[in-house]
Amino acid sequence: MTDRREVYLDSLASTPLAPEVWEAMHPFLRDHFGNPSALHKSGRFLKNAMGKARQQAADFLGVGSPDEIFFTSGGTEAANLAVQGFCRGTRSPRREILLGATEHPAVCRAALVLQKEGFVIREIPVDADGRVSPASVRAVLTRETLLVAVQLVSHDLGTIQPVAEIAREVHAAGAVLCCDASAACGWVENNVARLGADILWVTPHRFCGPSGVGILYCKTGAEMSPILHGGKQEHGLRPGMENVPAIVGAGAACELAQRVWRERAARVLQMQRRLYSRLAIDVEHARLNGPLLGDGRSPHHLSFSFEGVEGEALMLRLDLKGIAGTSVTGCAVADQKIPRALRAIGLPDELALGSVIFSLHPDLKDDDLDYAADQILGCVIHLRNMSLKWKDRVTGREEFLCPPRLAPLSRA
Repeated sequence: MTDRREVYLDSLASTPLAPEVWEAMHPFLRDHFGNPSALHKSGRFLKNAMGKARQQAADFLGVGSPDEIFFTSGGTEAANLAVQGFCRGTRSPRREILLGATEHPAVCRAALVLQKEGFVIREIPVDADGRVSPASVRAVLTRETLLVAVQLVSHDLGTIQPVAEIAREVHAAGAVLCCDASAACGWVENNVARLGADILWVTPHRFCGPSGVGILYCKTGAEMSPILHGGKQEHGLRPGMENVPAIVGAGAACELAQRVWRERAARVLQMQRRLYSRLAIDVEHARLNGPLLGDGRSPHHLSFSFEGVEGEALMLRLDLKGIAGTSVTGCAVADQKIPRALRAIGLPDELALGSVIFSLHPDLKDDDLDYAADQILGCVIHLRNMSLKWKDRVTGREEFLCPPRLAPLSRA
C-alpha cells in the first residue's frame, strides 16, 4: 500500500511564499508600521520601501519608469481598474471593447458594467486550442474600437497568446491593448516593451510572492480614472492606505523572479512532461485541453478531461489522497460551472464539466508526480466504475468522446 503524502498541484491558484520574500516582508509585519503618507520618519521609511518595490516591479516587467507601476489589492481589482479606469478616463469618443473569448471573469464582468454605460462589447473568437490569432483580431477591429483585452496565458487552457503580434494590429487601428498576465508572470516572457501591451497586470502570489497585492502597469499617456474614491495614494489612481508588507513582498518576489524565472520554467517544464506522459500512458479516454506541450503552452499548466468522470468529484476524491488540484478556475462561480474558455473551444459539456487543472511548482519532486499520477489513475477508475454512462460506453451502447490514448511524449 502506497503511503499517503501531500502533493500540491494548484500553483495556478497560489504558490508558496519564497524564503527571500518572507525575509523582506517580516520587518514590515512587526517593526515598521505607520502611514506611508505621513511626513514623520516612520512614514518616510515606509514610503521609501514602497519606492524600492515599485522599482523592482518596473525592472521585472521591463517598464521604462516606476511611475507607470501601481499597487492594488490583487488581480481582480487590477483588472477592474484597467478596464473601467481606462474606458471611463479616456477622452476618446470610441466606445467599443473587444474581449478574447477566453478572458478571465474579472475582465469580462468589468466590461459588462461598462456595457450598461453605453459601451459596446464584442468577442474575439479563438481556435480549438484557445488561441487568439492576430488575423482574428484584425478582422473584428473597427474605427470604434477603444480597448482590446487579451490575456497572456489562459487560466483554463494554458494557451500562450501571441500578444506582441496582436499588439501591432491593435495599435495600427489606434486602439489600446490591455493584457492580463496574472497566469503567466514568473513562468513565461513578460517584458512589457517586447509584448507591446499598454496596460498589464500581474499577481505576485502566483510567482512565490504574497497574496493581497496586485501590480498594475499603465503606459504613460494612458488616461485613467479611479474606480474607488478617497485619498490621493498611488498617484491619485488607487486611494486607501497601502498594504506596505504585501507591497514590499511583491517587490521582493519580482526581484527574485527576474533572476530565476527561466530556471523555474525549465524545471516545471520537465515536470509537465513527466506528469503528462504518465497520464497519457496510464489513463484511457482522456483529453488534453488547450495546446500540445511546447512553445504554445505555459510550462506549469496541464488541463485534462477524463471521460466519464465529473471534475469536482475527482478533485474531492484526490483530496482524500493528499492531491490538491482544481476542477475549474478559482474565480468561477455557481452559475458558471463551465468556464467560458471551454465553451469557446467547443468542448462538449460533459468533458467541460469533467475538466481538471494541475499546475506545477519547482519544489515538487519526481516521486511526488509519480504518486500523483498513480492516485489520479486510481480515482478515475473508481469513479468510472460508479458511472452508468461509462458502462454504456464500455459495452458499446454509446460512443466514446475522447481518443483511446493520448500520444505520449518522447522520453528522449
